[in-house]
Amino acid sequence: MEVLAARAAEGGEPWKTFFEPESLAGMLHSLGFSEVEDHGPEQLNERYLSGRTDGLRKSGVSRLICARV
Repeated sequence: MEVLAARAAEGGEPWKTFFEPESLAGMLHSLGFSEVEDHGPEQLNERYLSGRTDGLRKSGVSRLICARV
């Protein structure tokens, strides 16, 4: 994670947060969110990158968390 954070910072994108998906989901539920969806790299690749012909894919640390009240 430190290597990825350093690489992101070199590109002008400081890495400001780290989280464990299970802990974040629990915290969001405790704050009153009724639905929490955790999308890992496989789901992100399928949903957003499946039609690309250049081979671009998300890595193993990419996640998208959606929460609804």
